[in-house]
Amino acid sequence: MTLRRGLALCLVALLGLTSGCAIVEEAFMISPEQELGLMQQVRAEVEKKYTLVRDPVVVDYVRQVGGRVLAHAPDRAAFPVEFSVVADDSINAFAIPGGRIYVHTGLINAADDEAELASVLAHEYGHVVYRHTARHLARGQAAQIGVGLLLGPESSQVAQLVANLGAYGALQHFGREDELEADSVAVPTLVRAGYDPRAMISFFQTMKSRHGDSGGGLALLLSSHPATEDRIARVAAQADALGVPDAPDIRRRPVTELRQIQARLGQLGLAGSPR
Repeated sequence: MTLRRGLALCLVALLGLTSGCAIVEEAFMISPEQELGLMQQVRAEVEKKYTLVRDPVVVDYVRQVGGRVLAHAPDRAAFPVEFSVVADDSINAFAIPGGRIYVHTGLINAADDEAELASVLAHEYGHVVYRHTARHLARGQAAQIGVGLLLGPESSQVAQLVANLGAYGALQHFGREDELEADSVAVPTLVRAGYDPRAMISFFQTMKSRHGDSGGGLALLLSSHPATEDRIARVAAQADALGVPDAPDIRRRPVTELRQIQARLGQLGLAGSPR
C-alpha cells in the first residue's frame, strides 16, 4: 500500500468515527478570523440566490427580536451576529459562517407568536456559538483531500464536487448532535429573555398539524433541522430543569407586533401561503 493511499484510508476511517470526526475537525478547523473572511464570500453567494427584504419595518422587527435573543444568551459567539430577512416562502432560517443569520419571510408568516419566531432565532444562534458551519466545512475539506489522495491528481473534478457538497451540507443540513447543541443554547436563552421555551415544540407541532411533514415549505425546515421525538423530549426536559412550568399563560408569547409584521409582509406581496 502506498503512503498516499494509506493516508487517505486513515482519513476516511476517521471521518466515519465520532471521535475521529472530532480529530478531523480540529485538524482542519479554520480560525474565527478566517471564518469572518469566508463569511463575506458565502454572503455574496447567498445574496445572489435570495432577494433581501429591505423594508425597515420588517427588518427592524426581526433584528429587535434577534437582539433580545443575543442580549439574553448565556453563551457568547466568537464574532458579531447580524440578522437579515430574505423573500422566500419556505419555512426556514439558516446561519452562514461568520455569524450572519438569514430568516425566510415564510418562517415569519408561519409563526403563531413571537416566542416561536424567537425560538428559531435562538436555535440558529446556537449553531453560531458552536461554529457548526465551520466544523462541517472542516469535514468537507478533509473529504476533498481524502478523495484527492485516493484517486490521484486526475480526480480534481471529483474532489471539487465533494468540496461543493460539503459546503452545501454545512449551510443546510445539521446532524442530530448539532441540533441538540443548538437547542442547549436556545432553551436557556428563551427563558432568560422571558419567552416560553416550549415555543420550540409548539412551532414544530403546529406546522406538522397544519401542513404535514412535507407541505407548506415545511420539508426544508425539517430536512435542515430534524424535529425528532428525542429532540422534542430533550427541549421539554431542559425547560423542566430550568423550572419553567408547563403553562403557556405564565410565559411570554406576544402576538400583536408579529401580526402587524405579517400584515406588512402581505402589503409587500410577501404573504406566502395562507395561514
